[in-house]
Amino acid sequence: MSSAQNILVAEGAPGSVQRLRRWLRPCPWLRGLVFWGGAVATGATAVAFARGSDAALTLFHWGAHRSALWSWLAPPCGLALVAWLGGYPNGWVRSRLELRCDSPFCVA
Repeated sequence: MSSAQNILVAEGAPGSVQRLRRWLRPCPWLRGLVFWGGAVATGATAVAFARGSDAALTLFHWGAHRSALWSWLAPPCGLALVAWLGGYPNGWVRSRLELRCDSPFCVA
């Protein structure tokens, strides 16, 4: 190997080490980890909602096979329960949060 090739190899080595260090820095990995974590959480939430929906439909079909009245009573009662639990207009969840706001801009 000539001296010019030795210099190129010697000068190229720190550049590749710098590229490797730049590639292994935590900042890009953390940014990617946040997005992948959000994607996994979104997927898990979607699966949970799908399984909950399947369970609710199974329960509905079970009740509908037992009584024809179930098909007429379950949906409105379920809607009322969800609205009450969800806080419409001032339901169970909202009353237990005990919202405290000292700011004049608070709309609670």
